[in-house]
Amino acid sequence: MRFHGTNRALLALLLIVPAPSFGAMMMFWVAPGTVGSIAYAIGKLWLYGLPLAWLVVNRQRLRPSAPPKAGLGAGVLSGIVMGGLVLLIYQLYAVHRIDTTQLRDLLTANGLGQPLRYVLACCYLAGINALLEEYAFRWFIFEQCRVLTRGAVAAIASALAAALSCGPPATNESRMVLASRAGVVT
Repeated sequence: MRFHGTNRALLALLLIVPAPSFGAMMMFWVAPGTVGSIAYAIGKLWLYGLPLAWLVVNRQRLRPSAPPKAGLGAGVLSGIVMGGLVLLIYQLYAVHRIDTTQLRDLLTANGLGQPLRYVLACCYLAGINALLEEYAFRWFIFEQCRVLTRGAVAAIASALAAALSCGPPATNESRMVLASRAGVVT
């Protein structure tokens, strides 16, 4: 069976969008520990690798371009604002609602109970992971959405795909920030 045009784009979205959430759900809820960590890694490798494999299978070339400097500045600024909002919401709402013992046990089960590993994981999530997710969502998933629809609708669809993929089931970055703020990893 050959896929063309909109069917191919829809297949790509169905294959890639659930991957990060699946890995995070395995790591944090279904099977914390080795199995969950492996599932998380596979989900991330799928998110990063499928677009490259897609290029090879479809005989396309990757045409990387440097991001505009203004875009990087806006990204850093929005990251700082979002981080500040996470901390503000934590202070106003969640500070007394988080079971730090349960969170510490979850982090320990996933190999993140030691401060150095925790800090390295945070650096990976905030740096490398963030850039690779931008590549996956702003390029690959947006391009597939553009095949299905045009203009602003494609941008909105891509943003919704990102929210579905990295939203509530996959709030690992937020958990890491909250764990740090709650003093879980010491």
